[in-house]
Parts: sequence; structure tokens; C-alpha cells
Amino acid sequence: MALQWHDLKEMAEREKIVAILGITGRLGPAMARRFANWQIRGLSRRNVQDGELLPEGTHFFLGSRQDSNLLGEILNGADAVIDCIAFSPDDARLLTEACQQISTPPKHLIYASSIAECGPHQIGCSEEEEHLPMGPDGQAKKDIRLHYDEHFKGVVHTLILPRLVSKVDHHRREQPYLEAAAS
Repeated sequence: MALQWHDLKEMAEREKIVAILGITGRLGPAMARRFANWQIRGLSRRNVQDGELLPEGTHFFLGSRQDSNLLGEILNGADAVIDCIAFSPDDARLLTEACQQISTPPKHLIYASSIAECGPHQIGCSEEEEHLPMGPDGQAKKDIRLHYDEHFKGVVHTLILPRLVSKVDHHRREQPYLEAAAS
């Protein structure tokens, strides 16, 4: 579904709102900085830690996407939602169900997927072409994307991303990857 002229006019006349699910994760802070001129509503399971820079004025919500009331509060009236924390088709279902329960759901969904959903040599292949995800995580990411394509009532934008490494890695989860990449 393409944006209509009246949608663009309405968005230009008021402050735009973006909901970022996973705002303190690997991708969330960078996405928030790109939307710094919008009103930002960010959801995370943990508080912001040292070194994680969010734009001033970000409305931060501590909680889980499993909390349908909180998810609805964050999504209602947003122009767009960026989903950085969908790891299972159930996560995708929770978001689409929350959108059905609110009066003004987002018109755009930006879903951060992974190169694992199709493998590096298959980037850009169509759904009609046979391609196998790289393992169970890749299959889950593909299933999430397909769920959003079918059930989200708006425009779905999928970001196919390589393995993400955050500037701030307090628990040093990516240390083995960084050492291997450096050698």
C-alpha cells in the first residue's frame, strides 16, 4: 500500500511519532538517532546503560513487548514502528494483534531481519525462488517477515542486516566474533 497525498500532508502538518521496540539493543540507539527530529517512544527490557546515546526527549518505556497494554500505549498514534526485537513468529503476532486493538495503529513497520533468513548468496532473491534460511534463527526471521507481510495493515519495510556488533557491548557478548574478525 502506497502513501496517499492526504497522508503525506497530515504527516507534514504535525510532529511525526516513531515507536522503537528494542531501543537499547544493538540497533535501537542508532535507529533512534536517525529519527531524532521525530517524537520517539522507545521500549526496552532494561534501562539505558553508559555509552548508549538516545536523542534528548526520547519517551522511554521499561517493559516487555509481551505486555499488550504497554505495547498498545507505545504504538497508538505512531506513524511508524521499528521492530528490532522480534525473534519468533509469536513476537510478530503480538505486535500485529496490538495494532488491531488500538485506535490509531502505525502505517509503517520497519522490521530488522537478518542475512540468516536467506543466506548471503541469496540476497535479493524473490519468494518464488527456492532458498533455505541459515539455521533455526534464520527460519524464525523469515517466518516473522512473512507474518508481517501478511498481517500488518500498512507498509512493511524489511531491513536485511549482517551480524550486528554494537559500539557498546557491556557483557562482551561479541568479543569472540571481534577477535576472529581481527585475525
